[in-house]
Amino acid sequence: MPLESLRERLEEVTALLGRLHRLDADPWSGRMFTHTYDPGLPEVREVAGRAFELYRDKTMLDFTVYPSIVAMERELLGFLGQLFHAPEGYSGSFTYGGTESIILAALAAREEWRRRGGVGRGKIVMPATGHPAFAKAAYLLGLGVERVPVDPETMEADPAALAERVGNDTVMVVASAVNYPFGSLDPVPSIAEELGAGEHWLHVDACIGGMVLAFAREAGEEVDPFDFRVERVRSLSVDMHKYGYSPKGASTALFRGASDRRPTIFVDAAWPGYPLVNEAILSTRSAAPLAAAWAVARLLGREGYRVLAERVLEARRRIQRGLERMGFRVLGRPRAGILAFTSDDVGILELASRLSRAGWIVQVQPGSRPLGFPQSIHLTISPVHLSLADEFLSAVDEARRGLPAPELRAERLLAEKGLGIAAEIAEMAGSGELRGEVLRLVDELIYLLDPGIVGNLIREAVLEIFKPVRVDW
Repeated sequence: MPLESLRERLEEVTALLGRLHRLDADPWSGRMFTHTYDPGLPEVREVAGRAFELYRDKTMLDFTVYPSIVAMERELLGFLGQLFHAPEGYSGSFTYGGTESIILAALAAREEWRRRGGVGRGKIVMPATGHPAFAKAAYLLGLGVERVPVDPETMEADPAALAERVGNDTVMVVASAVNYPFGSLDPVPSIAEELGAGEHWLHVDACIGGMVLAFAREAGEEVDPFDFRVERVRSLSVDMHKYGYSPKGASTALFRGASDRRPTIFVDAAWPGYPLVNEAILSTRSAAPLAAAWAVARLLGREGYRVLAERVLEARRRIQRGLERMGFRVLGRPRAGILAFTSDDVGILELASRLSRAGWIVQVQPGSRPLGFPQSIHLTISPVHLSLADEFLSAVDEARRGLPAPELRAERLLAEKGLGIAAEIAEMAGSGELRGEVLRLVDELIYLLDPGIVGNLIREAVLEIFKPVRVDW
């Protein structure tokens, strides 16, 4: 292709991008309750976009080239350290997401465990509601995972049950602030007390709840300390691309001391090139997410985040009260911006479909019959939802009218075809049919089958969904 025709090709590609973009839901419509954290402030998106564009082509790989990157990371970590009561001498890293932050913390904990004499295959002990990122960290670091049942009413970790599973092979103990499925806050002080005077590493996953919980008491929400005020907490993960309102991916891993963080810094000078220094898992990273996170935090400041946290909490309370008045059961004890609800009388999966057709995007949690968790609808509530709460509740009220009782079609299909039905669905997924009734059957299968079987089936489906397509470019 002659380079002279690039301008013409640019217009063609831009038009195609526009068409592809319109296939997706609008994340800034105010009608999304999943994967989007909308402050409802155009200034936030504007400053994030400016910073992102300025730093798009600057790399975090070599901090000697771009000194501004060092300054921004230090200041952002300084801001978060104050919010979460980090002690003198704390340290931290900017990462591309909560999972990367958690992997770094697990790596630091594993090395500490080995230093204390740990041998063999250590394990991470976590509540059943803990994020799968810990299982991924264990998978990558050669560790085991022990998931401990939670209180079925509050969906909070049981401190005594966690402590019972802790032994010489325990690398890390996990608490969530808050957990993703239900928005419940694990009782971090009680967990620390149950762990006693030992050296077991306690990590608090505040990825999704931290930037709201930091201001919860000021907003009238009763919450226990969950951060470095609890002496046993060694590390904390906090996402800026969630309730920090910056673009994805932007997260941080905070450590009580520099010595805690030291094992996570990778350095290799044993080659003829420049010394390779990595503060995180990735090497080459665009500095754009860091710059955007810094810019948003600098724009909002502590007072801006406090006001936005108040709006999140008030929106959640208003939606929670409305759902409960309609007879829905809110699961657990929500403490931040996450809420999940279910019903024994109406089909939750069909309710989610009706809401989607009405333009409201919610997240279905298929639950798990083998694990004892019901099907539910998960809401990630943003500040923008405060002004839309009543409209959303009216949409739920309308969608539930005439809704039949829960029915599991997949149960009959499993009886007729066995796991062959799952193979058929995987083929449909590969042909782009993973929507509507097909997606509903997938959710039902996830609910009915053993999690191990579900994992294997999803792997096969992913291979089909992301099978390369030959193109003539």
